Amino acid sequence: MSTASTEFEPTDLVDYAVNQGNRVNGLMKLGLKTIPERYILPPEERLDQNHIVQEESIPIIDVSNWDDPKVAARICEAAAKWGFFQIINHGIPLDILENLKAAVHKFFDLPNEERRKYLKENSPSPTVHLNTSVNPLVDKVLLWKDYLKHLFVPDDQTSQLWPSVYKDEVLEYMKWTKPIMRKLLKSDISSITILLQDDVGGLYVQGARADQWIHVNPVKGALVINIGDVLQIVSNDRYKSIEHRVSVKAKRNRVSVPIFVNPVAEAVVGPFPEVLENGEKPIYKHLVYSDYFNYFLSKRPAGKQTIEFAKV
Repeated sequence: MSTASTEFEPTDLVDYAVNQGNRVNGLMKLGLKTIPERYILPPEERLDQNHIVQEESIPIIDVSNWDDPKVAARICEAAAKWGFFQIINHGIPLDILENLKAAVHKFFDLPNEERRKYLKENSPSPTVHLNTSVNPLVDKVLLWKDYLKHLFVPDDQTSQLWPSVYKDEVLEYMKWTKPIMRKLLKSDISSITILLQDDVGGLYVQGARADQWIHVNPVKGALVINIGDVLQIVSNDRYKSIEHRVSVKAKRNRVSVPIFVNPVAEAVVGPFPEVLENGEKPIYKHLVYSDYFNYFLSKRPAGKQTIEFAKV
């Protein structure tokens, strides 16, 4: 279907993409020749191509031998310096990863009416819903993305009601990633993201300076590990939660599959006693994780400003 001449006023755009549940994917199928203005970031918030550092990228760590002290040392070094790293030879078969990405594409290629079945108000399962942007009814600028949010609870049968085009692939992937989570979090430190990205690329992390950006080059079979705010808080700034952003391409859809590993809502987070035992002053206060998370949701994404909420 091609309706390239179709134009929307902002209120109609929100109604079609958000209220009617067609999301960004539905807008793309209209054949629009230009990006609707509501989705265009102001110049000061865009990724400046002149600030992309070409000669370096985040570390790639071979974890084929998790018990090797050198592997742990490299992970700690990467967490402290970069806040991001990629792991290879992690044990997940390549076909598991490729099948998952293909299955996600299948879902977003479904007709609008099929995808709308998984909007929050329609979803047959309380543990999955389709969304777009962050707070689309409030945000002045909408993000050019759609996402399926899942709450994975072991042995919870509601996952059997997830979309059939990818349900089996997602559950199989979760089975393989759980041992990796445990190995990465042996000290019970939580809040990391495990990201599977496709070959389109477009993920950038902040470099040594605030105006530097480094592309995370896609590596076939690799998983990207992202240190989260909680790990920065409990380590009292030893490990860094680094700002990152994504730039989309005009000709190809980008698929990424993140797993957010976080504390339970009622957990109290703050600097671990072990990191303060030599008299180091705490940079962060102790607070309930749900309070921190709710504060994050109340703010439009703006770099790493949310972590200031946790400081003493």
